[in-house]
Amino acid sequence: MEYVPGRPHQRPVRSRAVVVATREDVRETANLLARAVVLTMPHDGFLPCALDVAHALNQQLRIPAQNIRVTRHKPEGFFAYFDLPQQRDHALRVGQIEIGGTVLSIHSWREGLHQRPRTWWYRAKISIEHLPENFWSVGAAQQALGECCIVERLESRTHAREVSDVFTCWAWMWNPDMLPRTIDCSLFPAGAGKVLVDHDRSLLSSGMATPPEGSIPRRRLALAGARFR
Repeated sequence: MEYVPGRPHQRPVRSRAVVVATREDVRETANLLARAVVLTMPHDGFLPCALDVAHALNQQLRIPAQNIRVTRHKPEGFFAYFDLPQQRDHALRVGQIEIGGTVLSIHSWREGLHQRPRTWWYRAKISIEHLPENFWSVGAAQQALGECCIVERLESRTHAREVSDVFTCWAWMWNPDMLPRTIDCSLFPAGAGKVLVDHDRSLLSSGMATPPEGSIPRRRLALAGARFR
């Protein structure tokens, strides 16, 4: 059979990722807290679609249709986003809408409502050999180390540039056994694989980015120590 990249049976069954909220994520969270709601409904009632819910919000709450966007949302049922915070507040005050004899309750959208918290207790000192000096930063280290840790800060000698052959940082880990002994770290220049943004018009370019080209040197990682906090 001809090899075609990306077929399901050729891809990993499972992967892990570390996502630390950025300033943009924090702003989006605040935006959703101010403008979004979720709607719940009984399992044995009428099953509306997103258009039905948007129409009911428009007719029963007297909110302009162009200011409402509704999508299905698990596990509650539906997610509604309003253009104005006052419209979201009005929806919460009313508290419910009715569609086909079924009452849908309106609740505030909340961050991480159905997520299970987990504390990463291990604080580890990690060293990377031969990492180019222009990549000696917390951000570059986080990208290089990937899903196994959250980089806290650079080690003092690394930060002061007292050494040049070994990059060392402090990081939090769920399990130090997850740190690989070597890693193939692809290094790309700034802007690689990205579409340029027209800041004057706040629009993305209609063109496609050029294929990114970078080096893939193999780096050796060393776990200098890990402590359970």
